[in-house]
Amino acid sequence: MLVMLLVSLVPLLVFGLLSYYQARDVVISQVGERLQAGSNLAMSQIDRTFAFSKENIHSWAELEIMQEVAKGDPEGTVSAMLEDYQRSYGIYSNLVVSDIDGSIVAAGDQDLLGVDVANAPWFVETMRQRAPRMGELRLDPYIGGYGVSISIPIFKEYSDEDVVGVLNASFSWTELLTTVNSIEVVSEGQSAKGYAILIDRDGYIIAAPGFILLEDDGSTADSDMLRVFGKRWWAAEDPYVLQQLLNVPDQRYIRKGEQRLLVVNTPAQSFDNLAVTGWSLLLVRDAEDALEAVASIRERALLIALITAISIVGLARLGKRELKPRD
Repeated sequence: MLVMLLVSLVPLLVFGLLSYYQARDVVISQVGERLQAGSNLAMSQIDRTFAFSKENIHSWAELEIMQEVAKGDPEGTVSAMLEDYQRSYGIYSNLVVSDIDGSIVAAGDQDLLGVDVANAPWFVETMRQRAPRMGELRLDPYIGGYGVSISIPIFKEYSDEDVVGVLNASFSWTELLTTVNSIEVVSEGQSAKGYAILIDRDGYIIAAPGFILLEDDGSTADSDMLRVFGKRWWAAEDPYVLQQLLNVPDQRYIRKGEQRLLVVNTPAQSFDNLAVTGWSLLLVRDAEDALEAVASIRERALLIALITAISIVGLARLGKRELKPRD
């Protein structure tokens, strides 16, 4: 009887387990592909926004009205234009123009007029290179606000050498935060079971959901004081993992204690306007939660096997009773 029981159960168990593992592989593949598509779409959107910003800033610097910067913008016409642009576009935390001595002579925020930015990296490098520049995402200690500084020299009319000032646009950090937080990683958007993170070339978090940003306990290093988030994403502490995340787009599993995470990354290096940033967008999904839908297949297989075993035992006992000689 025991042999019959084992023989009958083995095919059921094998079939059930095969069905479970096949369904699991399909689900993980589908989840990974969906996350990869969402990640690529989000990075493409950010790339287009930066391309749009660069084109705008380049065209603004060439406007005839910008020649007023050489005179200190006495009528405030450049400031009025920048104020209108800053309000209309809504993606810049600051729009300012400095003269060649590093004094702000026009700004979207009138409170910044006269501020000395002679030692600001965006001013120093733009004047030195005499070419457009895009900096790191940092807090600007001179004009305030977290953002990516996009700066360009303003040349004297009919000259490619004589600089009369520098136009600087600070692409707002909140714009990046909104884009990253709008990515749908799980059905409810983002949660501890699935979320999106944008990291920089050093592995530091640039944008993430609030429940992750609130974990920041700060950094005492001077070089980290101007960052949005004072520490690296925990997995990026490993140099090898960080290099993979920054350079190799893929789906991979990363363990965090007992939790197994499916991580899909999209490096910025494959996007024309973001390659210089060294960023990477990560979509993180709790693998066990993603497989919850197929767990029922394994449970059903075990339940069927149990019911079959009970039935076989019951039928065997009943048959034995029927065959027993009667007195």
